[in-house]
Amino acid sequence: MSDAKLGYMLGNIVGFIIGYFVISYIIRFIKNLWKK
Repeated sequence: MSDAKLGYMLGNIVGFIIGYFVISYIIRFIKNLWKK
């Protein structure tokens, strides 16, 4: 396992986690708007 490949994998994992949090936050925001 080379450093570049490991860095790329870590970047993908971090990006996936951030994307998941952003999407869940947006869904919660839309649901709050829907209730009003």
